[in-house]
Amino acid sequence: MGPTDRGETSARLLPRGVLPRVVARATTSSASLVGVYYLAPLDGTSTGTVVAFVVGLVAVVGLVGWQVRAVLAAPYPLLRSIEALAIIMPSSVVLWSVAAVVLSRYDPAAFSEVLDRTGALYLTMSVLATVGFGDVVAVTDGARALMTVQMVGNLLLVGVVVRLFVGAAQPGRSMRDDERREPR
Repeated sequence: MGPTDRGETSARLLPRGVLPRVVARATTSSASLVGVYYLAPLDGTSTGTVVAFVVGLVAVVGLVGWQVRAVLAAPYPLLRSIEALAIIMPSSVVLWSVAAVVLSRYDPAAFSEVLDRTGALYLTMSVLATVGFGDVVAVTDGARALMTVQMVGNLLLVGVVVRLFVGAAQPGRSMRDDERREPR
């Protein structure tokens, strides 16, 4: 028997049901975050809102750390890394969208139009994707500062966090490859 030997092939495949569970968890997490975003009261523009935003940023950083540990311990670290990113990216998008909505309500002239939740989500996604269509733009210095901080955060999120997860997935993959090579 050659490389298509049944034992060789089955060792490379995921056990039945793993992929659907991962997709379901990531989808449920993202949908829940967006649901909370649309249902949460975002009327406050006080110091408490700024504190809540900072706490949210700290929570996303904590989530990254927790997810890295989960990747290191996962039986399928690369798949777990993808799932972690599918949870962290929407968390970041929702957090920045909340900030944009609150700023827009506090200062209606902050952006080229007053942002509702969908408009803020759209703006946040266009900044994250770096497409910047130009239909919604930061007008005031405060809005520009917020969007600049988001851009830096996005660069860190995409660059550093993705690298962190890929790096965390490597040891687990190496151990499994070593286990497959050892004679039984």
